Amino acid sequence: MPPAAPPDLRHLNHVPVLDGFRGLAVLLVVAMHNFRVPLGWAGVDLFLVLSGFLITRILLNTRSRPGYLKTFYARRFLRIFPVYYLTLGLVWMFYPRADGKMWWYAAYLADFGWLAPENHVSLLVHTWSLAIEEQFYLLWPLLVGWLARGRLMQVCGALLASNLAVRLALSLTQGNDTFYSYSLLTRSDGIMAGALLALLIDGGMRHNDTNRRVASRLVAVCGVILFVLAATGQLSLSRKTVLMSLLGVPSIVFGSAAALWYAMGVSSSSPLHRFFTWKPLTFTGRISYALYLYHVPITQLGKPLLNFPETGLGRAATGVVLAVAAYTAATVSWHFFEAPINRLKRHWEYEPHREAG
Repeated sequence: MPPAAPPDLRHLNHVPVLDGFRGLAVLLVVAMHNFRVPLGWAGVDLFLVLSGFLITRILLNTRSRPGYLKTFYARRFLRIFPVYYLTLGLVWMFYPRADGKMWWYAAYLADFGWLAPENHVSLLVHTWSLAIEEQFYLLWPLLVGWLARGRLMQVCGALLASNLAVRLALSLTQGNDTFYSYSLLTRSDGIMAGALLALLIDGGMRHNDTNRRVASRLVAVCGVILFVLAATGQLSLSRKTVLMSLLGVPSIVFGSAAALWYAMGVSSSSPLHRFFTWKPLTFTGRISYALYLYHVPITQLGKPLLNFPETGLGRAATGVVLAVAAYTAATVSWHFFEAPINRLKRHWEYEPHREAG
């Protein structure tokens, strides 16, 4: 029996494979912070690709409906703000060093930390990526509602080029490390690559054999580039090398986008589809936002309390205990805090298309 036809991704509200990708992304980040796994930071770029893709797809599917901006912002508010500000409140309560600095994070300006390093709060260092996403949510819906698809693709291309140019300039001049690694101007490639993928799908790009071959080859080429950079010791954001700026970050971003597109179109019987729809992984994707927010404060506050020996086994045990604690906190948060708030979205459904005439 031939495999089922791949879905038309222009009109689906939910693609289960994406939950698996989100779960993989957050596990990479947790593994980096808790177990010092190399390249775990690439999970953030995968998150950004997913955000750019999903938000752009939602906007393209709803921009012709009445009140689409109001509905979009209301639904984003319910999903993002409550648990984010809960995290800020808890950090402010239990971490005295954060006093007087929280406004920087409350205003979603963590990605501009290079401008005011004195406002740095170590427990919230990871929120720079959420700041980038929030700035994207603020501006991108306006552009999608205003510009045609072709113009939007040009905007994506221009922003991708500008990110690469700024990174390259900082590499050549050995500029500010924080600016290079955590800035809107150097790390928003993932969002734009995801948005570009959504625009291509909206333009009719289908999962035919030719496109699948192109995507699989792009993933392979990106993988080879990353392997070579790793083998030569250049696969690190902290190094600010020219090759990392020109090839490393783009390979992670475009390789992630191509892998995402490829996985969305495979047969439901394939091992790849079964992996990304595996229930533990998709559930991890569901709680990924809270897990991402909670794991850094829990890890940094928990290490001194555990006080395990600084040996290989001791560090591994510390990482496991704190990762389990963060996962448990995120699970509780989802069931008793986030899910009930998300159910309020039923009051903010997108209005149907109006009939012409």
